[in-house]
Amino acid sequence: MNIQLRYGSKSNLTQAEIDDIIIFSKKYGQVNTETWGIRSGAIDLVTFLQVTFGSAFIRAVTKPIIDGYLKGLINENYFKGLGEQHKEIVQNEFAGFKNYLIAFYKVFISKKQTENNAISVIEDIDDCRLYIVLNSYRATETLIQNLAEAVVRTYALVTLKLLDIQKPKIIQLYPDFENQQWEYLFLPTTSAFGNYIDRYYSFSQDKIFNIESAEQFISIFSITDFDDYKFIVNPRQHQ
Repeated sequence: MNIQLRYGSKSNLTQAEIDDIIIFSKKYGQVNTETWGIRSGAIDLVTFLQVTFGSAFIRAVTKPIIDGYLKGLINENYFKGLGEQHKEIVQNEFAGFKNYLIAFYKVFISKKQTENNAISVIEDIDDCRLYIVLNSYRATETLIQNLAEAVVRTYALVTLKLLDIQKPKIIQLYPDFENQQWEYLFLPTTSAFGNYIDRYYSFSQDKIFNIESAEQFISIFSITDFDDYKFIVNPRQHQ
């Protein structure tokens, strides 16, 4: 598994923390690091640490595997019909990805859940960029354990063109904290940026919902001060 770590050259991470994260990550795969200086962007999400995986789990999962997942990963032979070598690669990558996230949460993320800025997984899926915030103040180890499966489901929906994702094709996976599942995929339209996230997909209901106002978004997802910089569009900033 390849792990890319990106962080600000003037971030709130100490050099000791950076070194510890790199050493820890090397136990799970090949690690590349990159720093950024002063920057600005089109989204409101503010990260101090970004993690990207160049793994077979995310980048080399084929449509037959995704189709198998959509039929149900649990209680089904997910890898039926695959060659033995391919099966082993995907199983190992999936396990490695999941184990890394769980361990990373225990040793580091859990200590940064009251930080205003985000620790994020950022992945490009086809022409779409996916953001996942790991250090919400409401995040739990159970949610992190469930993340790998949620990423597979998201990958499937995007690559199989099963969702209406509009330009600029920036999306965010978000949990149902009460049920401890990654239940939502934010799908903002062009008009959402500078306002509020105006659409989301529910995995359990398999349906896209529209949002009519920032107040409605804040109410649905119980947004607080701790969340301000952890959304691709911050509804509180634009009220």
